[in-house]
Amino acid sequence: MPEVIETWRREIPGEAYAHGQIWTQASASDARKHTTPNTVTHFQYSYDRARRGLRGIKEQVAKAKRAVDGEIAIKRNRYFDLSTPNKKVNYALAAKHRALAGIKGYETDLTALPAQEVIGHYRRLFRTWPPLGRHLISSPVGLGRKVIYHHA
Repeated sequence: MPEVIETWRREIPGEAYAHGQIWTQASASDARKHTTPNTVTHFQYSYDRARRGLRGIKEQVAKAKRAVDGEIAIKRNRYFDLSTPNKKVNYALAAKHRALAGIKGYETDLTALPAQEVIGHYRRLFRTWPPLGRHLISSPVGLGRKVIYHHA
């Protein structure tokens, strides 16, 4: 879980995310804490994205339960470990995914740009240039984070 969101959840326990809520986290691109931050990641929550994500998680957990009970045979499932001798549903992973449902990250090296502007640029990018948009959407980046950089 991103540090800024984890801090927010710790400070305001039990509070639900608000639609359009944005968190901003500055970091160094080489992941060192002691250097000057040169990238910014903006995380945004969307109710519709969360609704779709939670529905998928619910379906996958139900399918994993049926597999544990022996009702169905499955080859793979996100919440079901085939390699362990005692088959069980991984509820901890499901809880983590539920906590992050609806959150998407946008990373940029334009540190002075406001969060709404960065997010707006990403949305325009996906609308105006479909080949690039489809490529980035299908890329396996954690939290659905998309990277946009300024090249001087």
